[in-house]
Amino acid sequence: MTALNSSDPNFDVYLSIIQDKGYWLTLAFVGFFLALIIIIGNSLLLFITYKDPQKTLRTPPCLLITNLSASDLLLGLLNVSLVAVRDVYRYKQVNMPFLALFRGVMATVFIKTVFVSCYSIVAMSTSCFVAINKPMEYKTIITKKRVKIFIGVLWVISLLTCMLPMTNVPEKTYTMIYLHTHGTVPAISLPVVYVNVFRALSRRTREVQREGYNSVASKALEREKKMIKAIVIILGLFYITLMPQYISLHLLHFCESCKKSLTFHMIDVALSRFLYISSAINPFVYAWRVPKYNQAFQDCWKIFSSKTLESYASDLQAFLWSKMTALNSSDPNFDFYLSIIQDKGYWLTLVFVGFFVAFVIIIGNSVLLFITYKDPRKTLRTPPCLLITNLSASDLLLGLLNVSLVAVRDVYRFKQVNMPFLGLFKAIMYNVFITTIFVSGYSIVAMSTTCFVAINKPMEYKTIITKRRVKIFIGVLWLISLSTCVLPVANVPEKTYTMIYLHTHATVPAILLTVIYTNVFRALARRTREVQREGYNSVANNALEREKKMVNAIVIILGLFYITYMPQYITLHLLYFCESCKKSLTFHMIDVVLSRFLFISSAINPFVYAWRVPKYRQAFQDCWKMYRGKLRITSHKSFALHSRRRTFLDGRSRAQSDPTESTNL
Repeated sequence: MTALNSSDPNFDVYLSIIQDKGYWLTLAFVGFFLALIIIIGNSLLLFITYKDPQKTLRTPPCLLITNLSASDLLLGLLNVSLVAVRDVYRYKQVNMPFLALFRGVMATVFIKTVFVSCYSIVAMSTSCFVAINKPMEYKTIITKKRVKIFIGVLWVISLLTCMLPMTNVPEKTYTMIYLHTHGTVPAISLPVVYVNVFRALSRRTREVQREGYNSVASKALEREKKMIKAIVIILGLFYITLMPQYISLHLLHFCESCKKSLTFHMIDVALSRFLYISSAINPFVYAWRVPKYNQAFQDCWKIFSSKTLESYASDLQAFLWSKMTALNSSDPNFDFYLSIIQDKGYWLTLVFVGFFVAFVIIIGNSVLLFITYKDPRKTLRTPPCLLITNLSASDLLLGLLNVSLVAVRDVYRFKQVNMPFLGLFKAIMYNVFITTIFVSGYSIVAMSTTCFVAINKPMEYKTIITKRRVKIFIGVLWLISLSTCVLPVANVPEKTYTMIYLHTHATVPAILLTVIYTNVFRALARRTREVQREGYNSVANNALEREKKMVNAIVIILGLFYITYMPQYITLHLLYFCESCKKSLTFHMIDVVLSRFLFISSAINPFVYAWRVPKYRQAFQDCWKMYRGKLRITSHKSFALHSRRRTFLDGRSRAQSDPTESTNL
């Protein structure tokens, strides 16, 4: 196995040692989240620095902050995101394609950016020391030209450190060089610099106090204090996140028992991800602690918006209601919101969010329905599972024929043109939305009812809640939901129809669910006391535990449904009973956003089942094994445990010779 690792550059050693899918899945989610924060935060900071209208972010310290932000952005783009992708392959238990190439990219980017970040902080600290210690000579010592030369030399040196492995330097020697150049030297330099910084700051404060009030000197000193605090926070974040990995790398090379420990390797991999946190937080530290960046952000926002929302709204107040009453009623292809909200950035944001939510809804619910259909153990054929399947089918239909079409319409709104055949698509979107929301609401009511019966009457449950009755209920539910869509055709006034929609889709389910869950929790408390009085009974305990888990899952789904639905429920009432709201552009913009907010529960529901309901989790694992041709239902757990132990023992020597994970590679 050692020979295999050394001869095959595409071999992933940690894939064979750590086979816990939950571990890799967690790291993948954390990785993508951090990559997103790093990329967005640092891109925004660099954009603000470039566009700053007052040109206050062109000073030498700001150039060093820009350099640090650029290195963090590079880390997010070409290391953090690639590491997260590799964790997805590890979760799937397959080797990442072209791993050697990506490993080289990740290694080079990581070593370069960490080196640049480290010494950028050293330079920022030195700049603060000079500003406080020699304020009159600061502008002659710390110049833009010198800072730019320093930044260029810094990137060249960082590139040279990446080339050392090509000179056949032994792996252990290279790791020690990396640790001491990236950790030890800055760790020694920075305390020395900051001891002198705080001594100089104390001396300057006493001088200013002795000289009496001097507005120029006081303001300059106050600015330096704020900059020092910001750099100290960045420095603290950097070393809090760097030191754990610094220690684990030393242990990896000098502790023999650590090399053979699975726990140590799992901790080491997690700590390698911990390094990214400082890169994600740094931009927010600038915005929070440094007034110049805060002001520059506000200035850029004002330029981008060009007119404040309030003045724009006041210009359109009279126009809004006339358009709503005249054009919207006469032309079915007229897009009312296109005529009043002409902010392209607003529509573009909704486009991205819409397509992302549609993608998650379709993929998540399709996978759930596929698992339910293919479940090898046939454990997902119970009445509650039929209701969950019904809820998932309605969510999938919503994603396919409503959320995706709404996102496409937002694309046309972004382009400021009417969507072709809008009247037809509008009818499809509204009918699908009303149907699926009705089905979702009453499916949750039915699931809650089954929980109540299971807890309150466990001996009669199978005779009361049968598959046949549940199927009839589902069929009737879809028929009623479709009939509610026919009401507008019967010339029911729009306001009346909206009130019927609100009360049938929200008010009635809200009342029913409150009553049912009050009884569910009372029955659950009573059943728990009964089981405790009767003493230990494995069958009763297991059944009660299962019901508790199902109750918890349904409560989460219920909470998501109403948290996402109630804001729109309120805005629809305001639309018909608040005259000033009808004429407010701000209100209409919020109303449109809240209409998209409704889709979130449909996106999250499948993950709630996978997280809270063990049967769905087990079915997913079985389907995955069946897909890979490795399903052994009767003994899959013992086989996996034996395989993990055997692979770990075989892979211990490989972990000693593969340094890639220890430097995030």
